[in-house]
Amino acid sequence: MVLPGALGSVVEVFVNGRQCVALRVYPGRDDSAGVSLRACGSGATLRSLDAWQMGSIYDS
Repeated sequence: MVLPGALGSVVEVFVNGRQCVALRVYPGRDDSAGVSLRACGSGATLRSLDAWQMGSIYDS
């Protein structure tokens, strides 16, 4: 669910076909300059990554 005012600032992460995390980001900040990935507890291998930039529902 995306709440009004949060449009364009929510990231959802899916791992192995399941939603793993959803979080609010702040793309307008000067320090918002990329994406990082980390594994906790044991090693991990990123085999593929798909990313989409979604258009606004308000664009006609």
